[in-house]
Amino acid sequence: MAEEVPTQARSSSCGDARHTTHRSRYPLRALLPLIAAVFTIADCSQPLHGGLPLSLPYSRPRPKLAAGADTNSADAYYEQGNAWLRADRLDSAASAYFWAARLAPDWAEPLYALRIALHGENLAHIPGYLASGASIRSPGVRQIDSLEREARLRNPFLHARYDYALTVFTIDKVTDGRVRAPMPIMLPPGQRGWVMMSQGDFTRAAELYALAIQRDTLNFALHGERARAFFLLNEYDSALTEMALMRRKLASIQASRTLPIFLSASFAEYATGAIHAARGDYKAAREAYERALTDDLAFYMAHTALGDVSMRLGDTTNALSEYALAVEIRGDDPSLRYRYGSALLTARHPADAAVQLRRAIALDPDDRRSYLAMTYIAEFDGDDAAVVTWGESFLARAPRTARPQIEAANGMIAAAKARLAKH
Repeated sequence: MAEEVPTQARSSSCGDARHTTHRSRYPLRALLPLIAAVFTIADCSQPLHGGLPLSLPYSRPRPKLAAGADTNSADAYYEQGNAWLRADRLDSAASAYFWAARLAPDWAEPLYALRIALHGENLAHIPGYLASGASIRSPGVRQIDSLEREARLRNPFLHARYDYALTVFTIDKVTDGRVRAPMPIMLPPGQRGWVMMSQGDFTRAAELYALAIQRDTLNFALHGERARAFFLLNEYDSALTEMALMRRKLASIQASRTLPIFLSASFAEYATGAIHAARGDYKAAREAYERALTDDLAFYMAHTALGDVSMRLGDTTNALSEYALAVEIRGDDPSLRYRYGSALLTARHPADAAVQLRRAIALDPDDRRSYLAMTYIAEFDGDDAAVVTWGESFLARAPRTARPQIEAANGMIAAAKARLAKH
């Protein structure tokens, strides 16, 4: 007869989970980490400088928002996606997250949430993965998982809020409700820390990760997870301490092991740079990003981050050099093209800036930022007709919250139209 154990209930949706009890003959403690691994170790074998353009493998129809919603707002699509995810409308949620990412391409959360929704829609690969691991190498799964890579490159300390709920949902679906995930209290400290992170209790997660580290002193990845908890608590000094411990342990083993990309020395330095940047210490951030590039010269987002902090430090020459390298490595990223073009415009190279901005628009015609930059270039060139064209293109894509930019565009358009009327 099956043993009755307290368990975590199946979720009524991919974004929710509740407690209950259930009879099961399955090894619950083993099943949870196995399925969780599918969603927490994403695309491990892919290099940090690789990837597919977002618009090609993940194109989704633009969903209809509620009456009065701002259809130019990434926030509006993201919040609608969250509501649809909680309602188990995974296809609609995926479309909403896709458009949030299109409208705000530097924002990590929609990319992460899109991956969650797509995995929720495509659970057929999970049983095969649990049996042999072959399914996780399929092109479809790797395309979905590349979203996690892109999200973490944008925010190394992303709050993976739906990981545990998706794991509970998956266990229920792939076992036809015969197995439920165990309650967090039944799990060892490291896994309980992961659950607490997913549920937003970062303080408790940091405490549990500390216990896990005491039990497994060689597990350097736990320091990275504890650093994430501290970062999300805005405790940056503690986060830096954990990252230093992670890097120290990594140094002793990396030469003899092939590690997932997010556990590599280059990514650890990249994440360290992000902590320094969040503290406003751009010089320390620059040093960390330079160390990341020492380990992996083709790490394009480290080049991009180094360009960003160089701009903060007023070193435009170095910023342009780093952005150029990033674009050379990952030329299909419209956001990188925009950053490079914006830096060129700041450095008073409008013709070169226009080349990058036009390419950014060709790659992503929905990102409003390049249109506004092109409006400034047209004004600089004295091309009033182009000012009107680019400015109105920006206004057609600008969310209501972008009031200063909208006012600037309206001002340039009005002045250009007045000049055109005189001729």
